[in-house]
Amino acid sequence: MDEMTCLHCDSKEQLKEWFASIRKVIPKDCKIAIAGERVNRIYEYWPYIPEDHPLKTSVDLYFLGRDDDALYKFLSDNYRLRKEKFIFDNQSNFFATADIPNQIYTDKDCIIPQEVLSIEISRGCAFNCKYCNYDKATVNKKQMQAIENDFNYYYEKFGVSKYHFTTECFNDNIGFVREFHNLTKRLDYKLNWVSYARPDLCWKYPEVPELMLESGAIANFYGVETMNHEAAKFSGRGLHFDKIMKVFEKFKSLDPNYMIHAFFIIGLPKDTIKSIISFGEWISKQNIIDSAKFEVLGIMPLMTDAVKLWHNAEYAVDPKKYGFNEVRFYPDFYWKHDTMNHVQAVRLYNYIQDKCKENPYLTGPVLDIVNLMAEGIDRSDYKNKSTFNNDIQEKILTEYFDRIQMVP
Repeated sequence: MDEMTCLHCDSKEQLKEWFASIRKVIPKDCKIAIAGERVNRIYEYWPYIPEDHPLKTSVDLYFLGRDDDALYKFLSDNYRLRKEKFIFDNQSNFFATADIPNQIYTDKDCIIPQEVLSIEISRGCAFNCKYCNYDKATVNKKQMQAIENDFNYYYEKFGVSKYHFTTECFNDNIGFVREFHNLTKRLDYKLNWVSYARPDLCWKYPEVPELMLESGAIANFYGVETMNHEAAKFSGRGLHFDKIMKVFEKFKSLDPNYMIHAFFIIGLPKDTIKSIISFGEWISKQNIIDSAKFEVLGIMPLMTDAVKLWHNAEYAVDPKKYGFNEVRFYPDFYWKHDTMNHVQAVRLYNYIQDKCKENPYLTGPVLDIVNLMAEGIDRSDYKNKSTFNNDIQEKILTEYFDRIQMVP
C-alpha cells in the first residue's frame, strides 16, 4: 500500500528519511501536521497502515477534508478529534463552491526573497475520471482581478514573482487561459509559475501552449495515466496518447526548456500487460517528457462516515461496473479485473521504474522544480542537478526557521 500512503516519496523508507530531515530543522516541541487531498487517502487506508509506518510514527495531526480556517478552528478548540490523529469539520463539503481567500500571506509568514509561493486560483474539477475522488464536475475559478491584486501585493510586499498554483487544472477553461495571459501582459514584472494542467484543451485550442508559455509557465504536471487509448477512454480520459504527445512536442518546439512532468497509473481496467511493456520500451527512449511519476492503481475503500468531505471514486462505488472481479483491503490490498491483477501491476511498476533508469533524458523527482525555481537555477542546468533537491530543501527550511525566530 506504499504507493498510496507515502505522499510524494517512493517508499516508506524514503518518507522516514524526509520526516527526519524536517525534524532536524524545526523546534523540538513543534508538531508536524499534514493537510490536503492526500490526507483523505491516508484516512481511508488508516486501518491497513502498519503501526511502524512513518505516517503513524512521525505525524502528530492530520487535518482531514478541506477547510480554509482549519488551523484557526483547531487553535480555537472548535475542531473535534474524529479518529486518533484526524481532525475535521463536516462543513468541508462546501469547499469547491466557497469563495477563494485573497492575500493569505502576511509579514509574519517570513517570506524568503525569491521564494515560490503557493496560491489558489481555482477549486473543483471539470472532469469525471472514474478512479478519482476529487470534487467532480464543479469548477470555481478565482476572479481575475483578485488574482492580479494578489500578484501585485506579493511583488510589492515581498518581491515575489514565482508561484506554484494550487488547482486541479490550470487550463480547463479557454476563457480563463486567455484572461490570465492578458493579465500577465499588464504586469510590470515577469511571472514564473508551475501548476497542474491537462493536454485536452491544448489540443482543442492550439493557441493554449503559446498562451501558457507567454504568461510564465516554466513547467506543468500532467496526468497522462496510460498510453492505451481503450483504457484511457474507459477511465474517462478521451484524448489519444498520440495527440497528447503532439501537444507536448508543441510546447517543446516553443520553449525547449519548458519542463513536462507526467503522471501514469499502472493497472487501469482494459490496460494490459502487453501494452504496459510496450510503454516501458517507449519511456526508456523518449525525449519529450522530462520526468515521470508512476503509481499502481489504488481503489479507495467506500467511505460512508465521511461522505460530506469528498466524492467516492466510481471504482469504489461500483467496481463490477468497471470490470473488477475482486477487490479487498485486508489482510492485504488486492484487486483483479479482466486484464490484470494487483500483483502483476506491482511487477509492471518495478519494470517501468527500471526502464526509466535506462533513459538519461529523464530527471529526478517531479517536485524538484519548485525548489529549482526558489534557488533560481536555470532550467537548462536542471538535468545535471538531479541530486540537489535534499540539500536545497534543508537550506530553505533552515532559512525559514531562522527567520521565524526574528518575528515579534
